[in-house]
Amino acid sequence: MSADRRTAVVTGASSGIGEATARALAGAGFEVVAAARRLERCEKLAEEIGGRALKLDVTDPDSVASLADAVPDAAVLINNAGGAQGLEPVAEANEEKWRTMYESNVMGVMRVTKALLPALERSDDGFVVVIGSLESRSIPVVAATPQPSTPRMRSPRRCASSWSASRSGSAR
Repeated sequence: MSADRRTAVVTGASSGIGEATARALAGAGFEVVAAARRLERCEKLAEEIGGRALKLDVTDPDSVASLADAVPDAAVLINNAGGAQGLEPVAEANEEKWRTMYESNVMGVMRVTKALLPALERSDDGFVVVIGSLESRSIPVVAATPQPSTPRMRSPRRCASSWSASRSGSAR
């Protein structure tokens, strides 16, 4: 990493919002570490933006530890990795889909943030951003087609955003 460029880590950088965020940060002068399960896509992106690509599975503690080992200093962490599964009403819920979504969208955010916290603290002004989606705001509890009166509950991605917001201003 260049001594005069600050480092930004973007998880889920292989496509969509993560890829666009990596491009924007590179355009703003950051040295970008594009991290995702689909390494080949991150490598292509890193070549285009002058960054670095790392394979990352946020559901795998060893993968997250490898990321932290490879990034000694970081000024920005964009937690974007995750996905939308288990969006059916609770009465039709598939536990494995919910478990997978929770593992990536909530535990993944915690895992990556915790692992990179020392690198962020070394920057003296580290920022952590958690990307969510409007779809993640809530899930119908019973109705296949939500009605205004349908009971709703927060999805894992919304929980991660709430957790992040509650930690604003404090690294610990």
